[in-house]
Amino acid sequence: MRQGTASADTASFVLQLSFSGVCGQVRDIFYSGDPIHEKCTVITRIAPTFLRFGSFEIVKPTDSMTGRAGPSAGRKPILQALLNHTVDTYYPHIKQKYDGQQNEVKRYTEFFRGESLLACV
Repeated sequence: MRQGTASADTASFVLQLSFSGVCGQVRDIFYSGDPIHEKCTVITRIAPTFLRFGSFEIVKPTDSMTGRAGPSAGRKPILQALLNHTVDTYYPHIKQKYDGQQNEVKRYTEFFRGESLLACV
């Protein structure tokens, strides 16, 4: 993992283990009240951390196209806790630069700017 990156250097290995009626689960994929039987897949992540961009979708607001939202949409304290943990754990240079300051916007902006640039490379 490159210094200052929590999610840019990950890989995964997928093993499909689904057999009709043998391995599956019932899940309401869209939380619409219509559960379906779906196949199972085992995914193993090969990374120093399990943190990924998808971790932040827990607080995703309602999407105007799909009407779907994260299970903790609108819960700002959860987003702040996740952002603070990410910066404090994986971006010590940002933590040190803004340590003791009350300006979270600059701290978070620097984190997102760095991750956005890495994702585009």
